[in-house]
Amino acid sequence: NLIVQSRDQPHKGNKLWLTRERETKAKGSNRKRPNLLRRKNVNKKKIRRSRPNAPMGETLMSMATMAMANPSVPIKIDPDTGIWSTAGLPMIYMPRHFFVNNHLAIEAALSEEVYAQQLYTAGHKSAWDWCEKESETYHLTGLDVFHHYMNRISQRGWGQFTVMSFDSNSGASDIRLEHSVFVEHCGAGAGRNLCYMYSGWFAGSLEWVGQATNQSYSLNSHETLCAANGAEHCLFKVRPI
Repeated sequence: NLIVQSRDQPHKGNKLWLTRERETKAKGSNRKRPNLLRRKNVNKKKIRRSRPNAPMGETLMSMATMAMANPSVPIKIDPDTGIWSTAGLPMIYMPRHFFVNNHLAIEAALSEEVYAQQLYTAGHKSAWDWCEKESETYHLTGLDVFHHYMNRISQRGWGQFTVMSFDSNSGASDIRLEHSVFVEHCGAGAGRNLCYMYSGWFAGSLEWVGQATNQSYSLNSHETLCAANGAEHCLFKVRPI
């Protein structure tokens, strides 16, 4: 029962067999993988890469988000607490209708006059504190902080705010507002000015500018035109008291 092997016939365990086994495995590892794009009926040639030599996965992700603008404000979310923050300030992210419905419910309970005064005081303080904090964080001074404030609240979905004029001697300013959350929610036919909540914001932030530039402004702010009350846009006037 003697078995005779040819040198050309590898046997498991000898050097020739091991050499061919390694070559086989190497060839298997170099086989082309299935084209996932082809399996999903996606024409690879028609896909424009997001940047030269970008990975195809990155390009597909870029295509999926092309129509969606990323937030212009820095956002951090604590994985343990779920707290959102921007530049070290805790934030709350909520549906617009949730906020406006609560706003209107409080207005109905207190009356617009009483509620507007409460919001003015709270908004004034909050805007002052925000300017103080952002000035330290971004090393901004004077009127630059106010323009930074107008830019930030525009980026956060409250509406689009534009400073139409500003008098550095008195602190007087005209501010235009488009796409206010209140007008977008309630519509253009509300028949009254809806955006009074913002009034205290402008007075508070500009009075902060006054103290930062040794001007000591004393200001009052109110909404003179509203897109919910027949105007093309909302307009706020800030004037010395």
